[in-house]
Amino acid sequence: MKIHMGNCINSDLTTALEITDADIHETQFFETLVTETIQHCGTTDLILVFDKGYDDHDRFQFLSDADLNFITPRKKYSLNKARLYPEEDTQEKVGDKQIVDGFIKLNDMNTKLRWIRIHEKDKEEPFELLTNITDCPVELLVMMYGERWPIELLFKDVKQNFGLKQPIGESDQGVLAHIYIVFISYLILQLFRHLLGGKFSKLSMLKFKRALIYSDDFQTIIPEPPPKNSNQKHRESLIDKALFQYEL
Repeated sequence: MKIHMGNCINSDLTTALEITDADIHETQFFETLVTETIQHCGTTDLILVFDKGYDDHDRFQFLSDADLNFITPRKKYSLNKARLYPEEDTQEKVGDKQIVDGFIKLNDMNTKLRWIRIHEKDKEEPFELLTNITDCPVELLVMMYGERWPIELLFKDVKQNFGLKQPIGESDQGVLAHIYIVFISYLILQLFRHLLGGKFSKLSMLKFKRALIYSDDFQTIIPEPPPKNSNQKHRESLIDKALFQYEL
């Protein structure tokens, strides 16, 4: 099985989740993930950061036409049919990286994309980014793409610390139920951490889960149960007595 998901960097909350068979390509669910993310955030004023698995020229054109900003790595395919604009290239040194900032028009596209090439000393090939954001400093765009890293940490977290790799069943339905249970539990914890805020917002999910066991702050977001009436108490007393007799 394959998991497709979106994550909001600002709130550190999962915005979309789809589970499919392993042979389903992620590009088939891109529009669904984007729609659910927009609905969750309540705005289209977003910057979509996604990996090169979603690379598609028609998709880039659609996002540009819809005024949806995006940043994504460029796949290492031939540039023979692309139009380059070397005269518009600028270079900038950021830390130990040499960044070339320019434009490219990919085949089948009507608009130019910003083409960022990041050269590092220990790597032969530059790391390349494509974006339709033209009015933002290049170092900020590189930093924003780096903010995609938390979603990789999320997958590592649910695998290592929340039991995703230890399914409760072997059938397809059992594995699917296990995945949903793990992510629902994870999302509930994310929500609690977001509501509590403060010192908890800086904790990893594993440390937050452990902190809840020993913290009274958890009670502040869980409403008190309604008081029981006398009939309910009497009924529960009879049930407890019957269970006690049964155990004997």
